[in-house]
Amino acid sequence: VEYAVRVVVQARSVAADAPYADGMSDVVVPLVNEDDDAFGVSVVASAGAECSEPELGLTGHVYVHVHTQPKAVVTLSVASSNPAEARPEVPIVHVTPADWTFVHAVAVTSVDDAYADGDVAFDVEVAVVAADAEYATAAATVLPFVSRDDPSDVVKDRCGRRSILG
Repeated sequence: VEYAVRVVVQARSVAADAPYADGMSDVVVPLVNEDDDAFGVSVVASAGAECSEPELGLTGHVYVHVHTQPKAVVTLSVASSNPAEARPEVPIVHVTPADWTFVHAVAVTSVDDAYADGDVAFDVEVAVVAADAEYATAAATVLPFVSRDDPSDVVKDRCGRRSILG
C-alpha cells in the first residue's frame, strides 16, 4: 500500500568557488508522492486461449492479478461454462495481502473423452467471491476459450456403429 509521502529536495552548489556557482543559491523543492493506485482485477488468457485433450498437448492458462494490496484475502472463483468439455485446474484462487504483487496462473485443460465432438468453444469466468470492501465490487471477467478435440476420438454414426475419425 502506498501513502502520500512528502519529500523535500534541496540542491546546493558543491563548492562556493566553482565557476558555475556564481550567483547560485540553495534551491528547495517540496514534492508529494500521492497514492493514486486504483483497485481492480486484471484477468487475461494465454495466447490462443485454447486447450486440448492430452493427445494434442495444449494447456490453456488464465492469469489473475490484483492492482493494489488488498486489506484482506481476495478469493476468486474460476469456472468453465462447459465443465464436461474443459475446466480450470483449480476452482478457487486466493490473493493475500502478502502475495498480491504476483500474477496467479490457473491451467485450463480439456476433458479427455472418446467422443469426436470437434473443437468446442466455452468460456472461463473469473469472479470475486470474497474480499475487502473495495475488491468485493470488482466485476466478473469472462474469457472465450476453445477446447481442441483429439482427431482419433471414437463416435457412433446414425446406425449406432462405432467408427474412428481422423
